[in-house]
Amino acid sequence: MNDSMKKYIFIIFILIFILLPFIGADFIGLDEIINKVGEYSYIFWNLRVPRVIFAFLIGGILTLSGLIFQSVFKNDLATPFTLGVASGASFGAVLSIHLNIVFNFFIFHSRYVFAFIGALISVFLILTILKIKKDYSVSTILLAGIAINFLFSSLILFFQYVMNNAKLGSAVRWMMGNISIYEYRKIYMIIPFYLLIIAAGYIYRHQLDIMYLGDELAISKGVEVHNLRKKLFIFISIIVAAAVSLSGPIGFVGLIIPHLLKLAFGRDHSKLVFYSLFFGGIFLAVTDTVARTIISPAEMPVGIITAMLGVPFFLYLLMKR
Repeated sequence: MNDSMKKYIFIIFILIFILLPFIGADFIGLDEIINKVGEYSYIFWNLRVPRVIFAFLIGGILTLSGLIFQSVFKNDLATPFTLGVASGASFGAVLSIHLNIVFNFFIFHSRYVFAFIGALISVFLILTILKIKKDYSVSTILLAGIAINFLFSSLILFFQYVMNNAKLGSAVRWMMGNISIYEYRKIYMIIPFYLLIIAAGYIYRHQLDIMYLGDELAISKGVEVHNLRKKLFIFISIIVAAAVSLSGPIGFVGLIIPHLLKLAFGRDHSKLVFYSLFFGGIFLAVTDTVARTIISPAEMPVGIITAMLGVPFFLYLLMKR
């Protein structure tokens, strides 16, 4: 793809991003924003704009984390979701709903706190398995992640079975992924983690290029493969834990977009890091806009839309292997 084509693609996607806050159950015209027409101005600036920004940030985090995991584990199917981080966060959120625990820790709601802790427990359990086996190979990490994924999924099913209908509905809605946001508080909460994953992707961009080609080559180039794999697994998982605790588990974003970007732009992580943030953010912002308008005035959880797109793509990748 030549530079001129890339420029046009970026311009088109930027225009789409700018247009998204105007789209909803009611289309809000530019004149209504400029003239500050009552409820329309409020809806635009306090509901739609922060929601689009938040979706962009979450989409960027999920996409870049997927890209890093796919390179670190040399597996196009590897994402933080397949390695148990999302299921741990879901378990934490479901547990807080079941126990009816409601509190605010500074600006953090109890459900966010429990989801974050659940994701960290997932990472801790995987690291414990690796330490017991004294094996940090790709296959061991992937299998440990899958096992922890099944563990938390079974615990979630147990609590869903014993919940009353009101709690069950709340738990199911959270687990489908939801970008709903009022004003800008969640944005302030996620920005530090967004900056951290940018830093990680940029700092380790050259190592990621080499690691994707294989451990032997990476070691010959002076990369401490097992140490870096462990370090990035922990660091990126914590960032994803923060994202999932605020948005719920939105699957397949970190699977679809990195793969398409590698097909379109090659495997140079110096570029892919920023392409992931941009196109992953746009992708989730667009799918969330579809989710909140397709059955308006009701809203569909965005996780349903990403799953509808992601499952066929996942099967396609699986068949190609």
